[in-house]
Amino acid sequence: MRSVAIIGFSELTLPYLKDSKADEYWTMNHVVLIDYVKMPRIDRLFEIHKREWYLRGEQTKSRNYNKWLKKKHPFPIYMQEEELNTGLVPSAVKYPFQEICDDLLPGLIKVIGVEETHLTYFTSTASFMFALAIHEKFDQIELYGVDMDSDTEWGYQKPCGEFWLGLALGRGIKVILPETSNLCSAPIYGYEIVPYIDKLNVKAIIEAYQEKHKVLRDEMLLAGVEVEKDPDNFDATDHYLSASSWVYLYEGAIMAGGRLMQIKDSYISRQQIEIKRADYLRNMEENKAFVNTAKGQIDLAGRENVPDNVWRSYLTARANMFANLGAMQLHKKLMRIIDFRNVKMELAMEVIED
Repeated sequence: MRSVAIIGFSELTLPYLKDSKADEYWTMNHVVLIDYVKMPRIDRLFEIHKREWYLRGEQTKSRNYNKWLKKKHPFPIYMQEEELNTGLVPSAVKYPFQEICDDLLPGLIKVIGVEETHLTYFTSTASFMFALAIHEKFDQIELYGVDMDSDTEWGYQKPCGEFWLGLALGRGIKVILPETSNLCSAPIYGYEIVPYIDKLNVKAIIEAYQEKHKVLRDEMLLAGVEVEKDPDNFDATDHYLSASSWVYLYEGAIMAGGRLMQIKDSYISRQQIEIKRADYLRNMEENKAFVNTAKGQIDLAGRENVPDNVWRSYLTARANMFANLGAMQLHKKLMRIIDFRNVKMELAMEVIED
């Protein structure tokens, strides 16, 4: 049985590479310059981009990468044919693009009018690597550091990556994914979830948030007692402000969830959630702008010199800012559930006061 480990940059699943016993190790781009990627060895490297892209100025490692590419290596570097013609990469070999399309995609056709057009489908370097492994009839494909997480800039690559993994499975190839991988991972449609969210699900989330809110509120009240004892103790005030921000965060999510529960239908649609989230986003940004301006004035004047009305306005806007942030996060999480994504329901402090 021939196996290949396909290796990328994502730290989510890279740690599992140490357990691999694959026959070949394939990687991509400038991985050789990334300290945290510990390769057993490199048997093939893929650089599918055009030269002006992989040596672009915004890539801080581009100069060292260029020097590395100019060396002769004991493994092939797959590139586009036009890159080979430059003669600047001694180890470059042509990626067999047309051969792979003829072999693996002859039945992928779009009808435009009366004309049939053969389609190709590659949205990442990993998809080219998957395709070559299938073309060469490997028996097993292992993935490490290739996650295409939906919350990252590589999220748009995920459908194509899963397409090629499906094609591999259809050809009888075994696909090995580490336990932390996001690929091919979602609740089962119909059995576990529908493209709406049930009110009972929302109710359970709100109840969990209410329990968390009780704990946070107790901490805030204790911090408030310290402030009352010594109003000039700014450390105590900072502790109170930090504790209160979490309380407001969860209060906002709880209140937003309660408003969703008022919808008459037993199911809440994604569109309804998205519309309401836009309102919370606008309110959050408005209050954030006020908070940052007021905080700048407070820091400039010194807390001991701030009038009560200015301080109260600052605290009110701050509470509203964090409450709207909590509401936004709840709505985002509900939309991800509807989109069949795995979701961690804990809220996060995503806004930092400047």
